[in-house]
Amino acid sequence: MELPLDWAAVRSALRARAAAAGIAVRDARVQPLLARARAQAPQVAERLEAWLGDLEAAAARRCRVNRALLAWLAARPDAPLAICTSSGRACVGPALAAAGVAERVVAVVAREDVRAWKPDPEGLLALLARTGVPAERAVFIGDRARDAAAGRAAGVPVLDVAAIGLDWRAAA
Repeated sequence: MELPLDWAAVRSALRARAAAAGIAVRDARVQPLLARARAQAPQVAERLEAWLGDLEAAAARRCRVNRALLAWLAARPDAPLAICTSSGRACVGPALAAAGVAERVVAVVAREDVRAWKPDPEGLLALLARTGVPAERAVFIGDRARDAAAGRAAGVPVLDVAAIGLDWRAAA
């Protein structure tokens, strides 16, 4: 799934909110900004994360679902799904419900569950630990270079959605 958010606008608004609260903003990316806020002012970080979580949750209810990916997953009905996402936990449930796969998900690692984000393998390693699945028996499906890097670093085989014929441009 892909959240229908203008991430450039979200990053800009998040930076402005952080700066207004006195957080020194050195990195425009969401995760480093939130990590810096957590280190400097945990109460401000909570407000920023809640604001971002609300945006993501609303977007998740109207997310783009990749029908080809759902068909690929449907062809593997016995394979449990586990989610490692850079998005917040608040959007995971609505997104999975929109895709109709919530009942297959056995574990989730979201942005708030880790200190380091993709391409760092922390999230995937946590997911493997939660599920008890060895890295070599898992498959990480991603759509960005940071996904592939995280998978390689965790020792998990990676499938790029484009490499298996799935393209977000085909999402309905």
